[in-house]
Amino acid sequence: MSEKKIRILPVQADKLTADNNLLDIEIPAGLLVNGVKSYVSLFMKMLFTETNTTAGATNSGGSGIYNLDAIINVGDPSKTTLTEAVSNVKVPTVGLVRNANIISSNKGMIENIRDVNALRLSQYSVEKNYNERTGDAHTSFGACTTQPWGYMSPFIDKGNKDYGITSQNLLKEVRIPLSDIFNICKRQDIPLDTNYLGKTTIHLELDIRRLFADSGYKDPDADPFIKADVGYGSVTDNAVAGDVTSLALNRKYLNNNESECPFYIGQRIVVKSGTLDGVNMAGQIRKVAGLGFGGNVMSLQLDVKLGTNAAAGVVDLIIIPLAPATQSVEIQRTELVICESNASPMNGYNYSTYTLEKDQGGDVTSFNRQYEIEQEAISLLVHTSTKPNGLLSDVRQNSQRVMIDNEQTTNRDVHRHTPLYNNRLIRYYLNEGIPPHSLAQGKSVNQPVASGEGSVKNPNSEMWIYEPLEQTAKMKLVELDMTMDGSRKLNDIKLFKEVVRQI
Repeated sequence: MSEKKIRILPVQADKLTADNNLLDIEIPAGLLVNGVKSYVSLFMKMLFTETNTTAGATNSGGSGIYNLDAIINVGDPSKTTLTEAVSNVKVPTVGLVRNANIISSNKGMIENIRDVNALRLSQYSVEKNYNERTGDAHTSFGACTTQPWGYMSPFIDKGNKDYGITSQNLLKEVRIPLSDIFNICKRQDIPLDTNYLGKTTIHLELDIRRLFADSGYKDPDADPFIKADVGYGSVTDNAVAGDVTSLALNRKYLNNNESECPFYIGQRIVVKSGTLDGVNMAGQIRKVAGLGFGGNVMSLQLDVKLGTNAAAGVVDLIIIPLAPATQSVEIQRTELVICESNASPMNGYNYSTYTLEKDQGGDVTSFNRQYEIEQEAISLLVHTSTKPNGLLSDVRQNSQRVMIDNEQTTNRDVHRHTPLYNNRLIRYYLNEGIPPHSLAQGKSVNQPVASGEGSVKNPNSEMWIYEPLEQTAKMKLVELDMTMDGSRKLNDIKLFKEVVRQI
């Protein structure tokens, strides 16, 4: 039997902003909701204006197709410009959810999770395998793949109509699965039963201040993989007479594959520097009308000739992708899409959720402190950040050790990327009854990508503390002992305590 989908609009009607960032969505009584297949839809509007006022520019062919993307700043959310933000990672859409809760009319509070994005981002790379992490790119933020020059946005599939006007917008849906937010929505065999719960309300506080628009390209002069004298592909110097309608690039790619190069048909490009027949071409704008490969070397066909060469030739000509004059992103509207379940109705349910305790490290390189943990807690996850309210657990720990009720949990220090560390991670997930899908969690988020290597930069953490716990009759005393790499000092600490609940 097919499952019916129902669309529910939130209470709020206005578009979401940093100051208007709350969503309240009411699910009526009498439904069996498949939480795994249900999701919150955000309709993102990309706003930009064209760059047609560059000195010496030729506005050829009207509008182009821009590589714009909606990205989430995983660093300090107080930073207000993209250049101050940390954004070089693929972030799932749950990275936009700060706080969330579910309240039902019959059973009261079901779940209340704080700092959802910090919690879920580091679980993301462990609980999902590579195919799962990349398969949702079309309805998510960030790149499908990354290259040394940057990344290609999934928003680009919408394109721009060639109307020849100076400002346009793209509208794209991104989805936040309910199962990425709430534990109670993680199982398909047990539905969210509003016959049993009564009218159920979902409250979300979205971290809109972290949302930016980005062109997806790095500055070639500032990136070690893109030489300044080559840029994204300098033009082969030549003195062939005639109209210059195509440009042969002297950068050679590892594979005969368009994914390795930053150029595509319909893209607007600009001359960064260089001359044609002795004339300075800097600032000249064209549009890519065609691509060609020969011997893994790319050539670009232009919509309008760059000029006419007599004898002096093309000299030191460097071209780069053209970014819009201005770019921004808005969430125009939202809705909850619920998928009805064919499973048996809920009749009581044991599940787990999270409580949160926050602490400050004060930029230290060594840390030792004790905490009291609830007796019903079954696991402890410790998030350590170098930045105030950073989403990634990015403190590079040399070692860590945990003591519970004055007993060491390991017979030696735990070091990152070691079998003992993986053992603690696997024990934690086995304690939950969930097998980990990937052990790539410990890789650095800023690990460079070699030239020509296509990969996804996921929001992996440097080192979480994953600690399985026993349910006890009294509070547990947990002691954390951590030594950090001197280059990564401990600032924020978040202790996510997984506790058992019943409805």
